Amino acid sequence: HCKYCQHYYHRHYPEVFKNYSGLTDSNFRCHCCRLSDENLRRNRLHADDRRPFHYQIGIADQASGCRGGKFLQVSDGNGFSHISEDTIEINRNNYVDYISLFAKLQKQTNILDILLPLTESVSNEKNTIVRFRQAQQVGLYRLAYIAKALQKINAFDEVHIAVVTKDVFDVIGNENLNCNDSTVMAACKVIPQELSWIHCKHIDLTAGMSRKENLNALVSEYIKGSDRHTVAYRYGRRWVQQFQLQKQSYEGTDFVLRENGTYVIFGGLGHIGLCVARMIAQKVNANIVLINRSSFVPRCQWDKYIQLYRDDKALRIEALQSIEKMGSKVEIFQTDIADTDGLCEVKKTIEERYGTIHGIIHSAGLVGANQIVPIEEWTTADCEKHFNAKVRGLFSLNDVFLKENTLD
Repeated sequence: HCKYCQHYYHRHYPEVFKNYSGLTDSNFRCHCCRLSDENLRRNRLHADDRRPFHYQIGIADQASGCRGGKFLQVSDGNGFSHISEDTIEINRNNYVDYISLFAKLQKQTNILDILLPLTESVSNEKNTIVRFRQAQQVGLYRLAYIAKALQKINAFDEVHIAVVTKDVFDVIGNENLNCNDSTVMAACKVIPQELSWIHCKHIDLTAGMSRKENLNALVSEYIKGSDRHTVAYRYGRRWVQQFQLQKQSYEGTDFVLRENGTYVIFGGLGHIGLCVARMIAQKVNANIVLINRSSFVPRCQWDKYIQLYRDDKALRIEALQSIEKMGSKVEIFQTDIADTDGLCEVKKTIEERYGTIHGIIHSAGLVGANQIVPIEEWTTADCEKHFNAKVRGLFSLNDVFLKENTLD
């Protein structure tokens, strides 16, 4: 085995061992590692001067010994503080602390390996909204802070980030899925697209395996440094994510729409919501209830409005009128999908007017160029405004509409 990259070479492989003499297991250095000092320092697998850092997981000694680097343990604390030579504390919610951390590390190396484990971050909080917010502070927001600070410092040639989760992927079908940490998947994919010198890997373990089994799998994956960006370990087996083009057959998969059924569309005045409403109206005469967060032109002013204006609202009014001409009833309510009390009032009114609700479509969300920001401009508020509809709204829908399970 090469003492630097741990790669195994057969002793009788002539191209590798040609002109080598005095070889032993303790001093063999493969041809890939016999590089110039400059190339060695830049090589991901064989650099021995980098200083990776990690959050507490108990892997430091094993990984450090196998990969030839030193580990700097970064723990959660009240602020940036040197605890010992190989331990630093930072406030994980303070972006400035990450700047201080990487400013220190840039003086020692230009290559970083970062291990970010989220496997011990499961909260016992009963409130689903609070539990989700806590998970983002430990996972997604911390990963985004790291990327933002690295870009700000802009002093590293190469950074490799391994994000470790538990039961985020449905691999073998018996996982108790951890949806709160699933948001890191997007960050792992997007960060390297914006910052090409940062490489992210997502490693998913499972609660069904013992801590020792998970630790062994993590050490093995971390040391190998394969080019697979998303991997999962389940009971001794390693799974890799890949995509295949498949032809879908839609025969016999049409869902049943009721004549005179009642369907509630959240984000109903958006392009997707109106498209779904039109599809329902084309198939059956239904009661279509559109829920929108912002106010809309009162029905009594629709005709006058489209005569005076040719803006986006006028186009929406014409779309609504075309749906009504097909024979369906359309009604608009204003409320925030994340407002549980507001949803209760809307649900009560709908049931008083139309009876049982048969279907719900969730298309609420924020779209447009102003809703997307680069990492260097990112703040937690940018995520929170999207989570309001996509996550908190989903929890509210579950509490208000889905517990009685009257939907088709």
